[in-house]
Amino acid sequence: MKRHATTRHVGDYRLAACCAIAWIAVGLSGCPAKNQETPPAADKPAQETPHQPAAKTSADAARKVVQAMVAVYQQASTYQDHATLRMEFSMDGQSKNDQVPFAVALMRPNKVRVEAYQVLVTCDGQRLRAKVDDVPGQVLDKDSPAKLAVKSIHCDPVLVEALRGGVAGLPPQVLFLLGSDPLKSLLSKSSEIELNSPAPLGDRTCDRVKVKQPDGLMTLWIDQQDHLLRRIEYPVDRLSEMMSQRGEVKSLTVTADFTDARLGGEPEAAGFKLETPPGTELVKYFLPPSADMLLGKKAPDFKVLNLKGESIGPAALAGKITVLDFWATWCGPCRESLPHLEALRAKFKDNAKLAFLAVSVDDDKVANDKLVAMMKDLKVEIPVARDGGPAQRSLMIDGYPTTVILSADGVVQDYLIGGGPENLAKISGDLDQLLQGKDISAEAVKQYQERMNQYRDKVRQFLADQEKSTDVETIGLPAEPAADAPQSDNVPVPRAQLAPQSTPQTVKLKSLWKATLKDPGYILVIQEKDKPPRILVVDEYRRLVELAPDGTVSATVDLASLPPADEGQKGKDKDAKPAVPEPVAFVRTAVTAAGQRYFLTSGAGLQQVHLFDEHWKPLQDFPKDALENRHAGITDAVLADLDGDGKLKMYVAYMSSVGVQGVALDGQRIWSNRALGAVFSLAVVPDAEGHRTLLCAYGQSTLALLDVKGETARQINVGTQPIQVLATADFGGDGRLWLCGLAARKLGAFTAVGFNLQGEELWHYDLPEGVHERPIEPIVAGRLSASGPGNWVLPGADGSIHILSADGKPIDHFNYGARLQGLATATINNRPVLLVSTAAGVEAWEVQP
Repeated sequence: MKRHATTRHVGDYRLAACCAIAWIAVGLSGCPAKNQETPPAADKPAQETPHQPAAKTSADAARKVVQAMVAVYQQASTYQDHATLRMEFSMDGQSKNDQVPFAVALMRPNKVRVEAYQVLVTCDGQRLRAKVDDVPGQVLDKDSPAKLAVKSIHCDPVLVEALRGGVAGLPPQVLFLLGSDPLKSLLSKSSEIELNSPAPLGDRTCDRVKVKQPDGLMTLWIDQQDHLLRRIEYPVDRLSEMMSQRGEVKSLTVTADFTDARLGGEPEAAGFKLETPPGTELVKYFLPPSADMLLGKKAPDFKVLNLKGESIGPAALAGKITVLDFWATWCGPCRESLPHLEALRAKFKDNAKLAFLAVSVDDDKVANDKLVAMMKDLKVEIPVARDGGPAQRSLMIDGYPTTVILSADGVVQDYLIGGGPENLAKISGDLDQLLQGKDISAEAVKQYQERMNQYRDKVRQFLADQEKSTDVETIGLPAEPAADAPQSDNVPVPRAQLAPQSTPQTVKLKSLWKATLKDPGYILVIQEKDKPPRILVVDEYRRLVELAPDGTVSATVDLASLPPADEGQKGKDKDAKPAVPEPVAFVRTAVTAAGQRYFLTSGAGLQQVHLFDEHWKPLQDFPKDALENRHAGITDAVLADLDGDGKLKMYVAYMSSVGVQGVALDGQRIWSNRALGAVFSLAVVPDAEGHRTLLCAYGQSTLALLDVKGETARQINVGTQPIQVLATADFGGDGRLWLCGLAARKLGAFTAVGFNLQGEELWHYDLPEGVHERPIEPIVAGRLSASGPGNWVLPGADGSIHILSADGKPIDHFNYGARLQGLATATINNRPVLLVSTAAGVEAWEVQP
């Protein structure tokens, strides 16, 4: 995992802490937007409608106002203001108001002062200097350019990320004063521009220009007298989505007021100098802060709270070698690593010189009882503490799980992200050496310095590319990170705001029953002819609960307590690993020609698939050595008989270049296709000769059909966006194949697409924006209506449920009023039933016309 300390936690609502959004989805890769941006309305050909002339006049008038403003800035020999950026909102009923400097002063040709967020940039005509609060002890120092341009300010990757990663991006005064084509940059993302009626602002009268952008409306308040920008009201739709991860956000506004903005006069010369305080190093480029910088140094003061609310900090831990493990209840890798860390604690439990502490980073909405329950379920006895952010920031934690090891004198000895076997082995070795009185930080510091040397090479390339670049910049909310800026994998997942509960309009739901489970998720329904359905629910990621058609629990399988698949160890080794050492996100099942059923469990990002017989006896783990020799992660797996010999095989897809593999039920790999690279999703479809082929969703906008030998039979191009999730159905039992996929149309927004094997897109349906917080079957095929062959049922990340016909016609959609954790359909007593799991339990609803 790459790390960069300027990546911020969205839960910290300081303006300087709001970062640019990056594409992310569990088990999926990001894609460009499906629809191209349309040009501004004024550039569209006139239409013969009564309202068109007025609209065009408004757009033309707005452009003239903006052009006059830009001309004033471009021609100014001096400029200065005391601008501020203000963000106001209400979260969970509490009002919040945050404000940071957003000020600029300029004297041509090469004197400037820019103060924004956590950044200060100055140039006095001799030296260009900059400091970033998150990079303490460093001041960027460069020769002054003969003439300033925007890229003079964007002269370092860390500086670029700090400036453009703020809530409103680069201060617009910089763009207007120094940009090569400010008007083009300002309107680059706009689809409409119009001039509203003037309005007073203090003692000034301002024209108000509204610019429609993808995130909403941006309003420019432009002084009618001197044409200076006095205020910007920024669009906030995307920022609101980010912030809603932590609670209900209302009345969000982001406003820049350019107080005392004026032309002429001579700004104070002292403002163009940046003095360096004692202990500060002048650097040619910033070295990005990383927790590795703490290695070999005393740990900064931090504070966590035990479950009694008592404070724990460096002073309380003095005299003991301490292992601090930062984790969260929602973190799958944490669930995997904590039991292994517990084994280490047990190894050293009699040594009074050691202390272990599991620091939960969950917010206050997660009660202490839930933390304790999870630890009990994982059989972990490490003392639990809580951190609301201060310890994470002090120790520069930006990924989970993360383990920090302190020596008895409070010096940071090691810092490890992830909970894989190699890290846990490293922790064990670290503790052995520390108990012998050795200092182990020196080697870690050496490795950090090697990484910094590699980073310096990247910066040199960045500067060379920057020198060749043009001065095209944009403003708007949020700013996009510079292409050459250091990136981080630890970015917030776009979270949909929960939609209020609503009633279906076309169908009627009649409650049948509700089953209360601890933490239900994925639902698998086994529907066999002339038999009642079997309803399997994954509970707490570790057990399978089978529900009878009346909602009562008929069986429970605790996967964590089953013996291992290796029969040689069964009953002999009390410390043998459980059959399923990882969490379970999905379950697949299929039947052989002889009627023998098998089950398979795994999940996106996990290391193995686990095979069971119909009685849940563990049969195989594949790949066998994955927990010792880890790969990038599994994305999907299916059970199928492609060659028609009556026997099932496992087909496993991977995130990395491993591609997809065919595996016999005895665990032997039959074939491997690496040519496809990362494969996102699998589906089994019949070919023209009546045999079966494996349909793979991978990269770009291409699907691949693999034959029984794993070779690419042909490729299928569907639309312009990569389909990342596949689903097939034979709704009517007549052999007709129906196909549905999910494609990403933009950040955190997915479109359901119907298509055929000729690559024709037959229909599409946009789902609400946002990414599910829990693994859930994203496309469900079933029957919920009396007419037509069947239905596609799609869960929305905002808690909505969408029912479509087999050919993509919308039938109904409604808001469930809770986060969806599982979705399925069944036929109970010859009636169509919708099954929904949430944190509150599993509910069955009869669906009536």
